[in-house]
Amino acid sequence: KQKTAYEISACLVGSEMCIRDSSGKYQFLKGKNTIAPQASMFAGGKHMVQLRKGTEYYCSFQAVDRIIGHYAISFKEYMLKTEKKYNNYFKQHNMEKCYSGDYMPRTFHMLVKEDCEEAVRLVTSPAMMKRLNNGESPFVRKFKGVHQGIGIKVLNKQELHKFLAQYGNGKLCGQTTKGEVLQEYIKTLEVNGRKTSLRLLVGVMATKPLIVYYYDTYVRLSGMKYNASDPQSHLSNVGGLNIWSFDQLEEHLYSVGKIKSKNWIKEVFLPQILEAMAHFYKMGEHALVKDAGMYMLMGPDILIDENLKPWVIELNSGPGFSYTGGFSKKFMFQMFKQLLDVEFHMLERRTQALLKFLEDKYQQYKDHEEILEGDYNAIDIEEFRREFNEVQQDRLDPKIAKQLAPNYIKIVDEQDPNNKYYYSFSKECTKFVSKMQTL
Repeated sequence: KQKTAYEISACLVGSEMCIRDSSGKYQFLKGKNTIAPQASMFAGGKHMVQLRKGTEYYCSFQAVDRIIGHYAISFKEYMLKTEKKYNNYFKQHNMEKCYSGDYMPRTFHMLVKEDCEEAVRLVTSPAMMKRLNNGESPFVRKFKGVHQGIGIKVLNKQELHKFLAQYGNGKLCGQTTKGEVLQEYIKTLEVNGRKTSLRLLVGVMATKPLIVYYYDTYVRLSGMKYNASDPQSHLSNVGGLNIWSFDQLEEHLYSVGKIKSKNWIKEVFLPQILEAMAHFYKMGEHALVKDAGMYMLMGPDILIDENLKPWVIELNSGPGFSYTGGFSKKFMFQMFKQLLDVEFHMLERRTQALLKFLEDKYQQYKDHEEILEGDYNAIDIEEFRREFNEVQQDRLDPKIAKQLAPNYIKIVDEQDPNNKYYYSFSKECTKFVSKMQTL
């Protein structure tokens, strides 16, 4: 993305848009062993890390393909907390018509005492016990820090005993430190006897202002035939995945009579997903570092239930191409090329704007000898900061944005403060969301 991309020596390797010194031979910054401390990608700038040759990722502006603060929507427990605050904000202002809160399955954050106690009461209620006795699994347990289905346990009768023991039938709520969420089990769509899920490809093009685009979706079919008694078969990301395109899914649903139109995805299903994504990226905006040159390619996970309703499960911090095989090669190069073209364009625009800003300031102050001698009291620092901040805003030229279509679809665009855009929002909801206070 930055000029360093043209200065990579043979010992540097790329990994999901990151640049890493794999050999330790390359001397960053003309021989220096370390680089100036940069903000940790998780801690919102509170913790600093020293980037050392051979051990850390390096880029001149952004350390890795992760925007600081992304945890607010990419970590399960933080995402849950963020969504609840966002949902409550709409309720407090009587604007539920703009956000109903039904994009996510019912979820409990087990580290929160009130959530934990409510979850225990629910799973031990007569109605829930009846469902369990009938062989149903009304909830799933999801543990912190594990991926690809490894940390997911279907809450059947056997797992319920472990769950209640861990929380002492509710008496230990608020005392445990093990991260976990309990989430309503979604009876997902089956294709050829296999559970399915969707992985979206969404690019956060900028955070100052927020610009988000959707690229594509691939469908994951479990490598295992569904068997209610086999907990692993409930998941779509285990057992050697089968990868389909969105078009393949639509063709299948049409052939078996689940949908009546061959344009169902474009006209019905995708708009529902993109509207949800507009909300989720907006609700996490408060945590994202606001700086020029920020970008991130994310992989939101969506479940489709038996009635073809989409459910947002999580917004993964990476697109997860490692197990998509040849399918991803069909579009990966075009996707990354367009993404990087946008970032180069915005970098070039900022650079030109900055050079003009500095030239204008030089012309403004060149006759002030005291300034040239180092006395800056004659400069209005606040005005200087405000003007500098303005020229360092990311801007996506309409011509460049037009070139992204039809491959990229705009989800959020806050470049014009008087005309912000959120996918499919009504004028009333757009006005409300664009002026909402920071969470």
